[in-house]
Amino acid sequence: MRKTLTITLTAALLLACGCTSTIEEGDLGIFPFLEVDRAEISAGDAPGTFAIGVYSNRDISVSNGNSLWMKASLNSTHDSVIVEIEQNTEFEDRSAEVIISISDGHIAETVTVTQFSSGMPSISLPSVLSYSDVSMDLTAEITNPGSSSVIGAGFILSTLNGSETEYPAAISGNYLSATATGLSSSTQYYIRAYAENASGRYLSGSIAYYTAGAPVMDSTVINVDTYTNSITITATMSYPGSSTTTYGLLLGREPELTEENAEYKTVHNDVSSSTEPITWTDTFYDLRQGTGYYFRTYAVNEYGTSYGNEEHTYTTGTPDLPRYNITADISIRPYENQPEDLNLSLGRAFQLAYFRDDIRGSGDWAWNYTNILDTDTTITFETYEGKQKLVYLNINPGSINEGCDTKNDNELVRFEHKEWYVLENLLYAVNDVEILSDMTIAPEIKYLTSYIDLEMTYTDANGNQVSDLSTLLMPDATVEIDGLSRECAILEDGSSLYEGEFSGYSISSYDENQDSVRSLGSSAVLPSSGRPLTFSVTLNFTDGSSRTLDCGYGAIKPGRYYRIRLNLLEVSYENGTGFELEVIEDIDEDIEIEF
Repeated sequence: MRKTLTITLTAALLLACGCTSTIEEGDLGIFPFLEVDRAEISAGDAPGTFAIGVYSNRDISVSNGNSLWMKASLNSTHDSVIVEIEQNTEFEDRSAEVIISISDGHIAETVTVTQFSSGMPSISLPSVLSYSDVSMDLTAEITNPGSSSVIGAGFILSTLNGSETEYPAAISGNYLSATATGLSSSTQYYIRAYAENASGRYLSGSIAYYTAGAPVMDSTVINVDTYTNSITITATMSYPGSSTTTYGLLLGREPELTEENAEYKTVHNDVSSSTEPITWTDTFYDLRQGTGYYFRTYAVNEYGTSYGNEEHTYTTGTPDLPRYNITADISIRPYENQPEDLNLSLGRAFQLAYFRDDIRGSGDWAWNYTNILDTDTTITFETYEGKQKLVYLNINPGSINEGCDTKNDNELVRFEHKEWYVLENLLYAVNDVEILSDMTIAPEIKYLTSYIDLEMTYTDANGNQVSDLSTLLMPDATVEIDGLSRECAILEDGSSLYEGEFSGYSISSYDENQDSVRSLGSSAVLPSSGRPLTFSVTLNFTDGSSRTLDCGYGAIKPGRYYRIRLNLLEVSYENGTGFELEVIEDIDEDIEIEF
């Protein structure tokens, strides 16, 4: 409520100014004022929330004076300031100020917040006196017993993803000690000390410490720089495990590197601390240019040998290997079930890439040939000596790279069907070969795609097939297909994999034939990977109307031709005429059709 003095002064000033209006109850007036309902807050050591009532005719600002343990803010109705305080774990009382102010008139009120000290004991960070591969000797100091005597103390150990284990301690004076047993070797533990009295339990901060054991290597190296005849690698060992640990890097051209089979090995033994991480850099010289090398870290001590993950890189430059001419006799069969009188375009030229780990250039699409003119063709190319996988694919490599930024393990090529990409008939082959001289090979060409050829007929309400669809339908139509795959991959064993779903793949057609059967368009598609398809057909009628009708269909497989005829069925109802769409003919009789 407003102070009487304020009301009296406000009324007197209004009369002096010639204002004859009466002041109604609740009228905020024209002069700024601010009131709070309390001047202080007292709280125990527990966390809590308090409210300060405020009353003003101006916008209110709140500050907590940069306190780290108290937060003050105005509530949504602007009639209270909410004060939140944290647990007081210190051994002294503490205070802070909440400043509530308005800018107009420079009026401010200060509310003092006092929080009393905790009665719990205080304890230092723990220390590790000694350790083995299965135990740690721990100690900590009770720095303040609190408001009553300490009745229990100890240590809590946990791993990053494991549960906590508590070890009670013996107390001697202000110090506590315990041995944590049953630990795992080469494992980092997070350790806290605790002490408790009648007021509660106090937990110290945490330290991290390893048990003894075999060295712990980082999973991957920090950096790799490659040159024509050298490789420089920077790596880290998280935990040496012993002052006698030796460590370094292994390098070789064959996978599954060990100390015994590596072509190159570095050795370091400058371990100054058995617990601190070590970072080092090694350079390998006199390497072969354009060559692939495997590498990994290793470390050895009295507890055993540890390895980092194996990685792979290439030196720069052109591989220093003989090159030979390879002739590929390519024979392309039609899609399975494709009509004999139907000739389909085989799309772009074949691209070729080799896949191998021992030389640079693996996976690069380096050869580009003229477009295929018929189903049988011969191409000759040059490649390097050695074992490799040769992959042929009749698609622009730029589309492969743009369509798929990354591929998974066991995949040679991955392609994503983008919205803007017009899909053509995609063919591929994978050959495992060892090239030692000029040779001729006959790759087995497979299809990545399927082919859908859509037709339609029209049956009127009397059950008669319309002989001239142009009398009822405009020549343009659109079909959207749901359920097709969006991505495909060529695997190392030569098989293919399909993932993702392409929703609303569109096929447009324009057919002016005066016939009972009309084309709805055709297209190469990625198979549906077991999913049934849905056709959504949009037709434009000669009366100016248009309709979109749906029809279900079974799953489709790669390398097969599907001619699907849909029937537009006119149906009479009591209140008018409607339409239904159904599959009435399928060249592939093994397909399960959904109506």
